[in-house]
Amino acid sequence: MLRTALEDKGFQVETVGDGLAAVDFLKTGRKTDLVILDLFLPTLDGWAVLAQMQRLPRRPPVVVLSGTAEVNITPRIFREGVEAYIAKPFQLAVLIHTVQDLVARGRSQAPVPDRRQQGERRTLTLPVTLLDSDGRALQEGRLLNLSLHGAHVELPGAVPPGQRLRLVHAPGSGPPLTLEGTVQWWRHPGVTEATSHGIAFTDLSPEQQQRIKGIAALD
Repeated sequence: MLRTALEDKGFQVETVGDGLAAVDFLKTGRKTDLVILDLFLPTLDGWAVLAQMQRLPRRPPVVVLSGTAEVNITPRIFREGVEAYIAKPFQLAVLIHTVQDLVARGRSQAPVPDRRQQGERRTLTLPVTLLDSDGRALQEGRLLNLSLHGAHVELPGAVPPGQRLRLVHAPGSGPPLTLEGTVQWWRHPGVTEATSHGIAFTDLSPEQQQRIKGIAALD
């Protein structure tokens, strides 16, 4: 399914059946722009594959795609230098957008937008506060993209995929906009960068949808 979806977006995709085969493929030196890696694999698990990749002359960016229930997995993934982590179950559009962005960054090109998202999302730079499900402040950051489906937020630290939270933006006038959602992915930052997060919204009311359209100037 993933191979077909990515090839439809113009990517050339190679697949392997287990962790050892993945390491063997990477050791051939064939140019690889990105690796999508699960953690539960036969022969070598994903952690062992990541350890072997550290020995490569050039390690390609890695997106970990996993349904692991391991507690506090986020710090461990950070230590491995993974660029993005997407928890299962996931939205295919989120994975495609992440792949497009990371590959474009690696090639020093502007990312190619997903056609299904054109006209639905606007680039912003707005202050935002994230609250946990009990209303306690987690972090303050920047709201970079906003749509009727979700948001792209930059924060000082990582919030793990799967965590439910509230996103609060206080505009210059009018009441704050509060949206509930779930973290879908985060992207490992560079040395001086904040951590990027993708948040999917749940149960938007008609009023919330109208306010999102107004803030993001959506058609």
